[in-house]
Amino acid sequence: MAINFTYETYEDLLKVKTNGYDESYEQALEYGQNVVNIAYQNNCSHILCDETELQYRLTIPETYNLVHELSYLASAKFRIAIVSTIVNKYAGKFFILTAGNRGATIDFFTDMRKAEKWLDKK
Repeated sequence: MAINFTYETYEDLLKVKTNGYDESYEQALEYGQNVVNIAYQNNCSHILCDETELQYRLTIPETYNLVHELSYLASAKFRIAIVSTIVNKYAGKFFILTAGNRGATIDFFTDMRKAEKWLDKK
């Protein structure tokens, strides 16, 4: 199963709901690029990615390369909250730590309400 997602926009917020799993690095990169492009097209500065139904399968080197590629697109323009399950916590924390080191404003949560509250902080 590929990465599938739907989205809705609310003023400056892009809400993304994702399911499936990443079959390859290229597919994960395409998903990330699509989300960033949708945010740009809709003038959204906040992105909430609900990845609770997404299985992370990338290796650590693939995740590092993914962050490297996506950080050029996202830069510090966006405030991004990723919500996933506890199973994905370590991969998610590695992703946000690496992205944060590249200037992104991003955090990882296992609780949707905490993610929404964090996004509301300016």
